[in-house]
Amino acid sequence: MNKSYATTLFVLLFASLALAIPTKKMLPKNLMNDRFFAANSREASMEYQGTVMLNSLSTPDEAAVRKQIEKQVPFLFGILSANQQQGVPKRDHKIQLISTQLARAGVYAIQYKFVGTIQIEGNLPSVRLLLPVNPSTIHQDAAKTPACLDEGHPDAHYFWYYYNPRKPGCGLKEGIHYNIVSALLKYKLNTQATYPEYAKLIDSKNVITINIIFGMDDGSKSLNPMESYDYNAYNYRDFRAGQLMQGFKSKIYSKTDVTKLVGTSPQTPYIEELTKAIPNRPTVRILMFFGPIDSYSGVTFHRYLAASLKAASVTIYTGHSGLGEYLDIKLIEKSIGGKLELPKDRYQIVFWNGCSSYPYYNQMYFDLKTTMQDPTGTKNMDAIANGLATLFTAIEPSSSALVNAVSLWAETGKRTSYQEIITAADTDNLISVSGDEDNGN
Repeated sequence: MNKSYATTLFVLLFASLALAIPTKKMLPKNLMNDRFFAANSREASMEYQGTVMLNSLSTPDEAAVRKQIEKQVPFLFGILSANQQQGVPKRDHKIQLISTQLARAGVYAIQYKFVGTIQIEGNLPSVRLLLPVNPSTIHQDAAKTPACLDEGHPDAHYFWYYYNPRKPGCGLKEGIHYNIVSALLKYKLNTQATYPEYAKLIDSKNVITINIIFGMDDGSKSLNPMESYDYNAYNYRDFRAGQLMQGFKSKIYSKTDVTKLVGTSPQTPYIEELTKAIPNRPTVRILMFFGPIDSYSGVTFHRYLAASLKAASVTIYTGHSGLGEYLDIKLIEKSIGGKLELPKDRYQIVFWNGCSSYPYYNQMYFDLKTTMQDPTGTKNMDAIANGLATLFTAIEPSSSALVNAVSLWAETGKRTSYQEIITAADTDNLISVSGDEDNGN
């Protein structure tokens, strides 16, 4: 197969990080209490005291103050991912207001305390953060020297994602446009030797259903992945070929079959079913979706994703995340005109296999699984996510690492640990698993 598409220039830009190698020594069970594992990074609690300026003709109320702080917080993503030891925030932070004081006529200085979780490489006790003095005006200031902006996405909407005042030629100045803050880190322990709860993936018909969604990079290209030049079509073909070599049988869904699943659509997605039946073992059924995920055709993708999350044992999403928008629960519910429901009493695995899904989607989907008996939502769900921008070339190998582990267990009963799966899938994008610490092993 032609691999010319495998260039490092093409990353999944989403309108959507500690010990270098985890110890092999088995940890006591009482220490396995943090729902996280990554091959070359760890989660850490990050704490710092920040200041942000707000232009206002009168003393701002608390709502306005908090809004301005929350405008500054997203810039953590850009500066952490630009550090030598890369990191990414989780978006579970809490803000404590300290003071709001008049700095000069029409400008108020807001001091606050930030406490939140990040994923980060290395094991330094602290990290330097270059936070914009005024997030409302930082893009305007940066635009005066184009070197501060991303060449492909120079507008304000994406600036927090690419924010890095240390870029060569950038005219942003310390003390004027940004301040340097030292944030303290307290590292959590990575889980060790944890396993998917394979037997719980089997449904009442003795089937394990794996649903993998290949979101198109360019919805204007052919919707037939067997001939399309879309970047994710190459991944579709590679993944399909790998499963067929392992004995899976293929069935292409007709347009009528597709319509039954997702309703009418201006662009009909391509759906294929791969099945492998082993005597006296669970049947593995892989449903493969290939189609556009942009705003024009998003409702079709959202309907399919909602159905998958409700019924499948394993759901894998691959593609753009729209900087946190494409898989946002509220936006999905608005798109499908109803609630997004995950079965609270059934164990599932989800893999958000695209750029920076760790900060966007991990927590919100665990929230859909919470119960009085399981306030964290982790007993019946494990989530794999990527921390950083991800190459399209990383999609197939990392997705296959999970699918092959499930298929191997279904066929032979041999268990592959999450640590083995994540290590095999690792592509230097801070891939991790959460929710595995309370699995029965």
